[in-house]
Amino acid sequence: MSRTLSFRRGASLALATGALAAASFVVSTSPADAALSNSSPPRITGQAKVGNTLKATRGVWRGQYELPVSTQYTYQWFADGVAIPEAKGTTLALTADELGEEITVAVTAKKAPQAPITATSAPTKPVAKGNIKTATMHIEGINKVGHTQAVTPGHWKPNDVTFDIVWFADGIPVAFGYFYTPTAAQIGTHTSVYVVGSKPGYNDANRFLSRFGTVKP
Repeated sequence: MSRTLSFRRGASLALATGALAAASFVVSTSPADAALSNSSPPRITGQAKVGNTLKATRGVWRGQYELPVSTQYTYQWFADGVAIPEAKGTTLALTADELGEEITVAVTAKKAPQAPITATSAPTKPVAKGNIKTATMHIEGINKVGHTQAVTPGHWKPNDVTFDIVWFADGIPVAFGYFYTPTAAQIGTHTSVYVVGSKPGYNDANRFLSRFGTVKP
């Protein structure tokens, strides 16, 4: 004698001895339990800001552990609904190209013989500008008429920051760029330098530095 019993996936089966001991059983799971489906969409974590990295989690999928066929997952990131080329991993490094756009990620699950199923995350807030990190600056050279002074901004982050530099003598602009050579007109004045760092997709950052003492003849 044989009987077919159906159980929900994950249920346990206990067999009693006695009259049922000689019976044979075929245990099957419901087809609905085995079918692949998404029950919780992918999620994006991280702050949507240029220079930051977002991370995707694939969400919750039912039927993903059905043996012997395993489930494969692929990722595709989007900016305002347009696929970002080569952005096919679990993380996305945001650049100025994504500034002001909402980011989503689509996760596609593949498990033969079923057709692939895709689930998409909720969008992030529009990508905001990143922040430039300044560094310690130095002024080199003798603070004396006819001697050239130079400012070293240091290593600002990220790389490739562009600098606008203004030199002041008692608060009056006297030179632009990395170098300043005082003239007789600046004798007795205080030297200072103002540096602004900029990069596309980032808020400007600035540093101000004053020299000790005054310009000597």
